[in-house]
Amino acid sequence: MKYPQQTDAADLVIRMESYRRLYVAVCKLPEVQRRRLLLYYSDNLTHRQIAEIEDVNRATISHSIERALKQLLKLLVD
Repeated sequence: MKYPQQTDAADLVIRMESYRRLYVAVCKLPEVQRRRLLLYYSDNLTHRQIAEIEDVNRATISHSIERALKQLLKLLVD
């Protein structure tokens, strides 16, 4: 994994812990939400493209990703 320039080792440790917490939280999402979130943010697909792949309405994808983000926020705040 490539990291942006680090000012020191402590910054790297903090960043790595943040990534670990995000990974753990994403893994706790329901499989459908996780898949859609990753397609959107990692694969840079649009809501419309994901809807076409999954043969569902675009609004379904939008709501699913929105719910996933709200769930992630709850998991990461705790």
